[in-house]
Amino acid sequence: MLGYIPGFVIFTQHWNILTDRKITLQGQVLAFDTTYTAIMKLEIEITRQDYVDFNTFIFFKTRVWRTVLTGIIGLVVMQVLINLSRTHIDMGGLIVSSAFYIAAYCFLIYRGLLKAKKAPQADGSILGHKVVEFTEDGISAKDKDSQSQYNWSAIKSIEESKKAFYLFIDTNMAMVIPKRSFENEFERQSFTDFSKKKINRG
Repeated sequence: MLGYIPGFVIFTQHWNILTDRKITLQGQVLAFDTTYTAIMKLEIEITRQDYVDFNTFIFFKTRVWRTVLTGIIGLVVMQVLINLSRTHIDMGGLIVSSAFYIAAYCFLIYRGLLKAKKAPQADGSILGHKVVEFTEDGISAKDKDSQSQYNWSAIKSIEESKKAFYLFIDTNMAMVIPKRSFENEFERQSFTDFSKKKINRG
């Protein structure tokens, strides 16, 4: 449901957008506002699965090639040691041992990623309900016990996975915004457009 009050265009019960020039929906200008500062307010729920998904995203973003290279080197070393004293190479044994090594190596990687699910405390600052507010000056996030605030200059980039947006404040640290927090594609696009605009300016 869409309504208009001075300074705000309300798209849903939890999503408020205020622009500094004109507001459009499907190409139609709804209102002009040159007085107020842009504000987006979003309620989110961070689960353990969100935390696992973020760690998986970081793994493929920063460590996957190093992990693959380490695995290849380990495989080569293992085969050299196995066949060092042999006069000929048993291709069947080579294939079986390599397949076993690859399966075990992939299992250890998968197990390591799943361990992240147990890392955050249930009553800690990572999981649970949060209210995140985006303004012209920065981002604030509030839960039942704490509140944090970042200027836009502290946000290095915004990246996207299938399930969430990540606002990176460092190489392996980001604010997680699950996509399920948005009710439709228009909300998601408004969020990304506004965030990219502010990050590029910052």
